[in-house]
Order: sequence, then structure tokens, then C-alpha cells
Amino acid sequence: VWEGLRRFRPLTILNRRDHRKLLVIDQTVGYFGGMNIVDNAETVEQQKSAGKPMSSGWRDVHLRLEGPQQSDLAESFDRSWRRARGERVSRRSRMYRRALLSAQSGEDESIRFFDSGPGRRYSRAARVFSRLMRVARSQITLSMAYFIPVGSVMRALLAARRRKVRIRIIVPGKSDVPLVQRASAHLYEKLLERGFRIYERRQRMLHSKMMIVDDHYTIVGSCNLDPRSLYINLEFLAVIRSHKLAAIMAGICRYETRQSDRITLAHCKRIRWPERMICSMAWLCRWWL
Repeated sequence: VWEGLRRFRPLTILNRRDHRKLLVIDQTVGYFGGMNIVDNAETVEQQKSAGKPMSSGWRDVHLRLEGPQQSDLAESFDRSWRRARGERVSRRSRMYRRALLSAQSGEDESIRFFDSGPGRRYSRAARVFSRLMRVARSQITLSMAYFIPVGSVMRALLAARRRKVRIRIIVPGKSDVPLVQRASAHLYEKLLERGFRIYERRQRMLHSKMMIVDDHYTIVGSCNLDPRSLYINLEFLAVIRSHKLAAIMAGICRYETRQSDRITLAHCKRIRWPERMICSMAWLCRWWL
């Protein structure tokens, strides 16, 4: 509260959240992705018998990194640490902040890391996602814990579908945040009418944050496709250019779809008006979910 008053930005400070999931060990090994440090290994049946919430038994995606670019993870953490202590942190380059992703000539594989957050010192996750969506030519696969696309991301998704890009979306069948699930459901009919495929994961809470584009690019990190992650939270995400990794991630997504129920227009048409009203109200609250 004192920081908010001192900077004359009380609402911005109180609304801010460090949502990153980043582990750096001796500047030799790093871990990043969607996984928190909490035991969620139980099945839904075990959760119910123990009286535990749906937030147990999660499915997640996390990566281990070794090699020269591990120093980028260490730098990202160091910048956050110094900023939290009120120390001066140099401004990122304009190319970084604008999330420019052009690969160097002859580069078959690459990794670009991005700190995302509010203000001019960060890149915006929305830019990272929308830039890759705009270059998609054949398919986009999304596995997202919280799916409420807005702004440039929604426009890029709809534009990709108009280009006949196949788009698959995998979300939790029962979310640990029911209001977010209802805000997502508000979009189902609109997206299905445009040819999107939507799957709801059974049995476990899907917590991964992943996008695959054309079996070529993969985004993995802490960032969901919702307003908080895209514009407000402090997030960390990686854009990985690799056919091999994309194939591995696509295999994970195929497994998730086999454990999912496919949502159809007929399913949406059967939803009664009280539930539709709740979903509409949840959508109106999307910036604060």
C-alpha cells in the first residue's frame, strides 16, 4: 500500500501479481513453464475422497534448460530481484520490448526469452502471442489453463482462422477458478461457428500454458491467454523455434485431447439461459479474473 501511495498508482500496484514460475540453479540449470512448487499428483477421485479442491491433480508443462542460454534465465531473475529491492534496472532494447522474433539467416533452432509485464520496461505477452499467430499458415494448438483472449490476441486468432488455419484449443473441463471457466464458455459458440475446435480436459485440472504454431514454433511459460497474463501480471515465456520440440509438445497435446470431451455447437445450444447469463457476467469481469 505504501508503495502504491508513494508512486501515486495504488490500483496498479494492488492489482499486480508476480505469476512467473522460474528456478535457476548455480547458473548452470534452469526450469521454466507453468508449474508451481506444490504437490498436485492426486487423481480427481482421491481429491474427492480426501475432501480436496479441484486445484489438486494438475496437468502441467515445464522445461529444463542447460547450456549457454541458461544465463538468460539467470539475468531475468536478477532483474526481477533488483527491481523488487528498488534498485535501478537498465531498460531493455526496443527490439526486445516489441517482441521481434525474426530468426538469423540459416538458424534452424533458437530460443528467445521474454519478461512480460505492465509498463514500458517490459515486453507484452500479447505481442509475443499475436506475432506468432499472424505468421501461422497451417495450424495453431493451444493448451491453456485460463483461456480468455482479448485485444490483439483475439484479433490474431480470428484472422488466422479466416486464413483457414486449423485451431485447436484445450482447456480444463473443471477449473479451479469456475468464474474463469464461465468467461471462456461465453466465447465457445462464437469460436465454434468459425471452425475452431475446443476440447475440455477430463479428470485433472489442466494448468499448462503452451502454444504450438505450424509444428515449428512453441511458446512455453507462465502466461495464460487471459487479460491478466497478457497485460498486467509479471510473466516469463519462451519462444522456441524447433521442429523436434514442437513434435514433442504436439504429442502431449494429442494425449490431452484423447482425455478430453470435444465441445460442439449442439452442446452450446443446449445451455439454458440462466447459465448463459452467468457466463456473460463472467465475461464482463474478464479484466479482474
